[in-house]
Amino acid sequence: MVSVLDLWGKEMGMAIAQISTKPEFVNLPIRVMENGKIKYAIEELYTQQYGPISLAKNEKYSTLKHAVIVHSLDYFDALRTYAQILNKQGIKTFKETPETVPQAYWKTWGYELDFKLSDIYSKLPEFKELGIEMIVLDDGWFSNYGDWEPGTGKDKFPGGRKDLIKFVDDMHKQNFKVESGGVL
Repeated sequence: MVSVLDLWGKEMGMAIAQISTKPEFVNLPIRVMENGKIKYAIEELYTQQYGPISLAKNEKYSTLKHAVIVHSLDYFDALRTYAQILNKQGIKTFKETPETVPQAYWKTWGYELDFKLSDIYSKLPEFKELGIEMIVLDDGWFSNYGDWEPGTGKDKFPGGRKDLIKFVDDMHKQNFKVESGGVL
């Protein structure tokens, strides 16, 4: 699993990456602060993977192995460096993209449970520019866990299933696929 997050602009970029040689549960949160600055991090989710941490006297605990990659080109520069780091650790990376790689997609999870349809609609031009073809409605599109009925809040699907179908149809007309954890 690739765990790398890169932010870049005209002059430079900075990526953070989890570079362990085995899969680890990590979160790569990103937030735009009120002052317009961006805050992002690697969060180790150790307890979700292994349970609570309990150390005996003199026992040690090591955190995730990670890297900060500063670069002056676009994100491909950071990805090349990331691949070199993984290769040096014996993790095979590909010179060319395999045909089995899934298409790029965008998830509403960046908004956690509080996404609004207007958030999605406002990003469509950017998705098209980036070649993103799929929108994944993550947690928060439904009213209750387990019932899988559309959330009827004014910013989501006020008309319930009818509005969800309308949204999906609208996305299809704009050449986007829509998915949600296999439930939709």
